[in-house]
Amino acid sequence: YDAALSWCRQTISRSGHDNMMLFSPKQYHEEIDAASAKFDLPVEALHSLFRNAHVAHLKRTSHQIKSQTSRHVQNYLNGMSILNISKKCNYPPSMMARLIIENIAMMPGGDENDANKKCQSTDAEGETNASTMNTNAKPIPPSRKFVTEAVRSPEKILGCASDCISSIS
Repeated sequence: YDAALSWCRQTISRSGHDNMMLFSPKQYHEEIDAASAKFDLPVEALHSLFRNAHVAHLKRTSHQIKSQTSRHVQNYLNGMSILNISKKCNYPPSMMARLIIENIAMMPGGDENDANKKCQSTDAEGETNASTMNTNAKPIPPSRKFVTEAVRSPEKILGCASDCISSIS
């Protein structure tokens, strides 16, 4: 058990480009199967152990990732994919996408190119709602629903992020 736990922690703490198993389901299952045989543990038990070690790793490191949000957003706007940013930081792509989109959604822009003015959602009755920014006040954090919609289809909800950034500069 201790050797398996140590393997989980070492595997998780390796940087993303050296640790492709966290970013490839096929490789993840191959590595878990091999480790299961090596440590003589059932695959399900090793998977659970790995997941718990990964959650602990995320709790320990998420503050570092979040403190560098502006750098991640800038890398994304400069053309780096969310997957590559995630690999570089050893952070789940889904969580990185949410972090980036939340910040892009809150960026102020020029009068016509403000991302938050462009971003609109439709409610159940088909009415279009203004998104998350009052044009006369400071940005209001986007709602969870808005961010979820933006994660699902960022171009549709946010428009072109590069255009919004260029209007700020």
